[in-house]
Amino acid sequence: MSIVHQSIDTDKYELIVVNDGSTDRSESIVRKLQSNYPIIKLIKKENGGLSSARNKGLDIASGDYIFFVDADDWVSPDSLSQLLKIINTNPDDIILFKVAEVYPDGKTKAIHFHLPKSNQTLPVDDYICNYTILSAAWQGLFKRSLFTDHNIRMPEGFLAEDDDLVVKLYSVAETIYYLPIEVYNYYQRPQSISNNSDTHHNEKLIRDRISIFRELVNYVQKFTGKRKMGLERKLNFLALDIIRLLIRKSQTRPTIDAILQQLSDLGCFPLSRKAYSVKYTILRTLLNKPSRIRFFTSLKKSEKFF
Repeated sequence: MSIVHQSIDTDKYELIVVNDGSTDRSESIVRKLQSNYPIIKLIKKENGGLSSARNKGLDIASGDYIFFVDADDWVSPDSLSQLLKIINTNPDDIILFKVAEVYPDGKTKAIHFHLPKSNQTLPVDDYICNYTILSAAWQGLFKRSLFTDHNIRMPEGFLAEDDDLVVKLYSVAETIYYLPIEVYNYYQRPQSISNNSDTHHNEKLIRDRISIFRELVNYVQKFTGKRKMGLERKLNFLALDIIRLLIRKSQTRPTIDAILQQLSDLGCFPLSRKAYSVKYTILRTLLNKPSRIRFFTSLKKSEKFF
């Protein structure tokens, strides 16, 4: 509902809703909304997961920009009109904005991912060499031509597929713009992919993260210069994220050793000693030895810290 309740003419955007095999009343609710909001395009498909649903939406999208909004999340009032103004004056490849985490008790917290100075265009090479790319498909608007011209789609059947998506989008984009307004509200559902405590789910999440990471390491090798340096910066942060995931999900010693060996074989462990940020430097210092990772994993209190 947040997307149709915007101060923007309905002929300026399209709203594609993908029913990915839902078993609740979602489809009937959307069909009722269509009578009042004809901009809604409802696509029905068999359940295939988040990536499959996003890819289906991409296949029929006709606008100049793509904006992913997950089912539990919403867009701030009047934000689309402000984004449209920026698109009309600064048609950059990627438009970033502020994002807020929203918790079940109503509390909110800004997501502090590094952003360039507001209201200016920045070359993507400069951005990825100096700022950390957020692994989230909903972090901004992306020109549809990035997807169509470079055949970019999300890998299906994997969890945490956003790692793959953002690296590939930033690898082909040329310019980026940051609009300093809060647009996206990210609801922290207790049993979401990142918060799920099921053992089998977490084992798959870790397997998928390392599989996608391995593919990205090979993918980045085809680039050179600042573009490669910036993408390798993201890879080093992803390697750190995988290690932190091992700790947060309380993995066993055999699993930890196996994942660290795979990271080592890829040349990504021990972690790079480059001084990307204060936080990275601190965590790298704490987690650059297998014994320390196993130690922190054994401490339940460390799960929230990492």
